Amino acid sequence: MMKYQLRLSTRNRNGRWDHRYSGLYNSVAEAFANPEFAKHVQEHHVGNYHTITVLAVPVADKNV
Repeated sequence: MMKYQLRLSTRNRNGRWDHRYSGLYNSVAEAFANPEFAKHVQEHHVGNYHTITVLAVPVADKNV
């Protein structure tokens, strides 16, 4: 079973990257559906020094 996680990355002045990770979501659309998250991305993660990466994370099916 696949879940999706977002990695929000910000490049610091010293050239290093800081990474923050979201929780796991059933779909990419579900990850971006939260209006508070969308507002945060618009305010803090737009520009040349910010990236958003979608990660596919394999997880065990709850029936296993």
